[in-house]
Amino acid sequence: MPTFYDLLQVSPLASQAVIAAAHERLSASIEGNDAAAASQRKALNDAFFTLGDPERRERYDRILLGLAVSEAPTEKSRLRSKAVPIVLWLGACALVLGYIQYNRTNQMRIVEHQEQRIRNVIAAEERQTDPRTAEEKEADREADRQRREEELRLREERQKQQELERAERDQQRSLEQTRREADDNMRRRLAAEEQAAREHDRELREKERQEKQVLENEYREAQRRLEREKSAARRLEAENDRYRRPTPY
Repeated sequence: MPTFYDLLQVSPLASQAVIAAAHERLSASIEGNDAAAASQRKALNDAFFTLGDPERRERYDRILLGLAVSEAPTEKSRLRSKAVPIVLWLGACALVLGYIQYNRTNQMRIVEHQEQRIRNVIAAEERQTDPRTAEEKEADREADRQRREEELRLREERQKQQELERAERDQQRSLEQTRREADDNMRRRLAAEEQAAREHDRELREKERQEKQVLENEYREAQRRLEREKSAARRLEAENDRYRRPTPY
């Protein structure tokens, strides 16, 4: 049975504008006023009435989805029929693996039982061949325990000593690093001070040169002014001499 999307020849993901354009195009393509044309127009109008409204379209899509889900059990039953042999084969494999694991566990238990029997026999033979008394054995065990404790204590002391030496080395490295950093800072500060002193000396020399230049300029200006004054005095003296010269009658 065709759906409304099939009647309008659009995709289920089409937008409202596409659905409206498809309805208009298909309605315009229907010609005639007979019963078949009226039936086609009615089907197109019903489809557009349902799909043209977002709420009615959403309900229609849910109905289509429910029909698709209702048809799914046939596919599931087909897949289930294919899966039954696989499940049986997996079950058989699991049984075989369980049987192998069970046999391996029994064999390991038997081996452990035999090893325990061998250890018991060896211990019984040692008890028979060992001439020491219980007190001597206890004393030997106590001596072994004390020896192990002493070894453990010595090992702990060596570890503490190593840790102390490591901490001392780390402290020395830290002090050396601090000293190097202080020396570097001191050298940088001294270099900065020397640079500042050189800059200050350069500024002083420049200022002294400028002052000397100013003084020289003032001295030359004073000399020029003095020369001008001497020249003016000589001119005045010459004029005075001319005026004092007797006039011939």
